[in-house]
Amino acid sequence: MVKCEKKGLIDSSDIEITDENLKNLLNNIDEFEYDPSKFWSPDIFIENAISVSEMIKYKMEIVEKDRNFYQKYNQAHRKQKPIHFASNLTVRVQEIRRVTGIFYERLELNHFPIDLQEISIRLSSKKSMNEVLLIDNRLDRSNVDLNGFWDGQQYDLLEHVDAKRDCIKDEFRKIVRPQFIVSAFVVRKIGYYFYNALTLILLITSISFTAFSFSPLDPQFRCQVIALLMLTLVNFRWVITQRLPSVSYLTMLDKYSIGSIVFLFISFMWHSMIGSRALVKGELETRKFDRYFFFSYVAIYFSFNLLFLFIFTRLFLNIRAFKRKNRQKMATIHNLSRLRTETTFILYPGGPGCFTKSEEKRFI
Repeated sequence: MVKCEKKGLIDSSDIEITDENLKNLLNNIDEFEYDPSKFWSPDIFIENAISVSEMIKYKMEIVEKDRNFYQKYNQAHRKQKPIHFASNLTVRVQEIRRVTGIFYERLELNHFPIDLQEISIRLSSKKSMNEVLLIDNRLDRSNVDLNGFWDGQQYDLLEHVDAKRDCIKDEFRKIVRPQFIVSAFVVRKIGYYFYNALTLILLITSISFTAFSFSPLDPQFRCQVIALLMLTLVNFRWVITQRLPSVSYLTMLDKYSIGSIVFLFISFMWHSMIGSRALVKGELETRKFDRYFFFSYVAIYFSFNLLFLFIFTRLFLNIRAFKRKNRQKMATIHNLSRLRTETTFILYPGGPGCFTKSEEKRFI
């Protein structure tokens, strides 16, 4: 076998492609090799990759330029101005990468521990948008492997994959580069933090009500109970924060735990003042004011927990609605994939053509 190579421009209008040559080209397209160092390449890379190992291979295939070529072919045939099928063909090069690595993603922990996280892979090109345009391939839908998700003890991985186009301004090269963001979504499982954080904080703070069982004239017993509870809650909060990333804002769990500490601090200050008789002098007046404070303290603390219960319920319902919408999207995608017909190249006596399976039965 002799392999010839010619470098330069070729005028495709001077080339005559017969049916036999076209058939050989369709059958042997896989034997061609694409070398990105010799030909044009989009120079695609992953922007948020920290360390990756990848395998790259290229696949060449012949595709149609115009999906309505069959109608134009019939019209030209009736007008006795035949057009050759090869004029509607072009070669598409697919770059297939298998990437394994560690990627960077900024987590939004404002609603922690009831949070929905978007995990993205950002693809970009070293060339400008005038040279490379990154678009979504709607024929081959993106998906995720739910069985291969190793962090399933903490998160629920959703099946839907979102893709969107964006652009980046390269200040150094003074160009605008294209960007393509592929995102999956994970929902944190709240069970661990509900039983081991929120419930324990609620119980520790609720024990502060037992301090009112002591006489307001004996502040040493009341203050001892509240101080012990405050130290326990501060130490418990410190243990919880060790399991979280260091962020400059408060999460929902931080707000709830700090709010509980503030309630213990207010209770501690009240027991100190009422016991020192700095507010009232008489014993009856002291007990009356202490009773008023107790009922006010219980009402405010109940309202505080009711507010957070409303916030947590709303966040939970939002995530539940997002999951339901996710399932509807996946059902729609599966239905569209089922309805999509497979396109194949066939040769019929009148010349080569490209039809769907139903059209193939009609012309053979």
